[in-house]
Amino acid sequence: MAGLVLGLGILNALVMMMDALPSELTLFGMTVDLLWQKIPIVETNHAMHWCDGQQFYLSIPHIARFLALPEKNGIIIEKAQAEISIHVLNTWLLGTVMAYILQYHGYLVLHGSAVSINGSSVILSGQSGAGKSTLASALLNQGYPFITDDLVVIKKIQTANTVLFQGPLN
Repeated sequence: MAGLVLGLGILNALVMMMDALPSELTLFGMTVDLLWQKIPIVETNHAMHWCDGQQFYLSIPHIARFLALPEKNGIIIEKAQAEISIHVLNTWLLGTVMAYILQYHGYLVLHGSAVSINGSSVILSGQSGAGKSTLASALLNQGYPFITDDLVVIKKIQTANTVLFQGPLN
């Protein structure tokens, strides 16, 4: 644990932004298996996304399709084209898809950024385009420690502490 801020322990998480396709992902205190294969045929009625409580499907045209299976701690990823890199896929994998799995497992997931200011966690939350990341970046440039961007993830852990998890470092 990297520190305690506003009564929230901050856990470090570093995701390697590698070129190879990883077989698992450990992020926000959770490990999921990544399966790089064709997604089994599922009836989507051409929807871009759907979920039925046991799985979450997300289609990003010309990029990839994702099928999150939280009971199995797994995500099936079908790239639209072989040359699409993990860096492009991470936009959705580390955001929307991982958020679904985390929520399924009892994490509180907020769309926002977080920094540490004078020993307290400050969460910047709001609609897309509101300036959360821009403000977090400005605070980082002023010397305030970065905690996370895009997903703010909080969970009560076994020791009865509430933890705010540090997000991936890009």
